[in-house]
Amino acid sequence: MSNIESKNFEEENISGSEKLFDTPEKIDAIRQRTFELVDKIADQKIDMLIFMDKSARPISWMLKAAWGKTEKTKAKKLPQIRYTNIGQEKLDMMKDDYREVTSYETFERRYEKEDLIKKKNKINNEGTRNIIQKMISQIEQSDKVKFKDYWEKYDKQLIDQGYFSKLKQSINDDKKTKNQTDYKIMIVDDWVESGRSRNIAINTFKYQFLDNPDISISFHDFFKKKDQEIFSQEYYRGIYLPWHTNEKYTLVKEQLPEKKLSLTSAPESDPQKRQSGLKLLGEIETIFSKHQSSTKS
Repeated sequence: MSNIESKNFEEENISGSEKLFDTPEKIDAIRQRTFELVDKIADQKIDMLIFMDKSARPISWMLKAAWGKTEKTKAKKLPQIRYTNIGQEKLDMMKDDYREVTSYETFERRYEKEDLIKKKNKINNEGTRNIIQKMISQIEQSDKVKFKDYWEKYDKQLIDQGYFSKLKQSINDDKKTKNQTDYKIMIVDDWVESGRSRNIAINTFKYQFLDNPDISISFHDFFKKKDQEIFSQEYYRGIYLPWHTNEKYTLVKEQLPEKKLSLTSAPESDPQKRQSGLKLLGEIETIFSKHQSSTKS
């Protein structure tokens, strides 16, 4: 575990005996979704996981507790884990004209490109097909330029703090160790409602690796829509998890200087505030301590 979670939770006086995941349905859902993520990582040969902070930090604890308990991961090393504190609340701090542009798709001349692809697929003449493909490539290049121009403006408002330079160095070191050229990054969030935070995260990372086609970026939302029936709270829309309304459960806190955006969270050092997070961490470890993978779908 990272330094934030490394202190043995049994060493601290954790008060309160009520379970956060207080029904068998909640525990079963957590196990099922965790093992789905475990197997997906193994099947897709993911090299690095980036969990959204603070919403998905507890999900990373679930993954660590479950890793090695499936046939696919018994002999496999857990991929590198990183965190990024970026999402809708970050975009809301930016200028109004930035808010609407949160997806690569916004820049695409989608219909024009789709029409060209359809035409190309209907034509057998190789020369004509090459001409159409060149037109498609020109659209894609134009999209890339517009995409880069927008996210450059966004990137300048972030407090990098060496985040991406350290991340890129870590990736390069990992590629050398594994003796591979391609590299797969998966961004993980607890669940997706509108999709805006997902687009912000994916596109922020895509921008950083625009000139690295060997690095691919995918996204995984941990809980599914049907889980709302299990994880619900009165007057709360969508899936409700304890850390949605109390960041103390994540063992980290926001660190945002005035009018700036930071990609990292700060460790929670207040012993009293750490109580909630350590309690959640201990509960997660107990859930997976004697459990083998589920085969439910």
